[in-house]
Amino acid sequence: PMPASRSTDFVPVSAASAASGGVLDASGTKRVKQCNCKKSSCLKLYCECFAAGQTCQSCNCVNCANNVENGT
Repeated sequence: PMPASRSTDFVPVSAASAASGGVLDASGTKRVKQCNCKKSSCLKLYCECFAAGQTCQSCNCVNCANNVENGT
């Protein structure tokens, strides 16, 4: 017999982050968790904010370039 496949085998990073709590931003919309990027400048898809198409706000990242000033 083949094992039953689970529907949770693959969940995109942004969907998983949004479903796991998230943070509300100033406009009251649900944001992903705060990122902790150290080397990517928050411009890679493994940054939770960048992957969700949002700028970093109140995150714990270092040398962030995912912000309004940089136009990302």
